[in-house]
Amino acid sequence: YSCSGLPPDHPDRYIPASTVRSQARYALRLTLQSKQIQSSDHRSYPHRFHNYPNEGLTLTTTGPWYEFPIRNRAPFQARGDAGVVRVVYPANWRGGDDMWDVIYHDPRKVLVLRGEEVGDFSIAVRQYRPPGQLS
Repeated sequence: YSCSGLPPDHPDRYIPASTVRSQARYALRLTLQSKQIQSSDHRSYPHRFHNYPNEGLTLTTTGPWYEFPIRNRAPFQARGDAGVVRVVYPANWRGGDDMWDVIYHDPRKVLVLRGEEVGDFSIAVRQYRPPGQLS
């Protein structure tokens, strides 16, 4: 997955599909067990993703959705930094086909929500890249 809006040296700019797949399935297990992990900023994941209309995201699945942090280096851990990349999956997903989208906080965008500026999301593009070719 290519998060092209992130700086070229960002560790999560490119995330292998196998990494997304394993971490998405881990998030699903947590969801089905009604468990959450708390991040360093005290947010709990997985949690509902609302896809506000003014964010302009066209997701490939229908909601309601959950979101969970995806990390390239190592899976998201309790009290860890959630980072900027998320897997978004429908509440009715049960682990079959790859029914998710990968989104990220795009530093090139700003969204004003309820009078507060917050980072906006972009959709990561799933592209085939031969092993060892990340640019």
